[in-house]
Amino acid sequence: MEAIKAILDAHDCGEVEIVGSTAVIAEVSLISDEDKRRAVEEFVKTVSDFMLRIHEDEIRLAKKIRDDCGLRDVDALHVALACKNADVLVTADKGI
Repeated sequence: MEAIKAILDAHDCGEVEIVGSTAVIAEVSLISDEDKRRAVEEFVKTVSDFMLRIHEDEIRLAKKIRDDCGLRDVDALHVALACKNADVLVTADKGI
């Protein structure tokens, strides 16, 4: 939690940009608890400076990452999006 707070503080000071994606929104839509899902969707949309859409080259890279690293499809897609569009990928997902 401390690391997330530090990132949000750096964002509030303009030191970092936070990037969301349609992949994140799609994954969040799978949260079964409706109140939690809405809260997480609102948080992602509010904190993100911009939202990435998925393109074919990122899908191809995600497939390679999945095959080479054994990640789940959605996790490989998050990594591919970060590789193409960000300097750093931050995740709370223990599977990555």
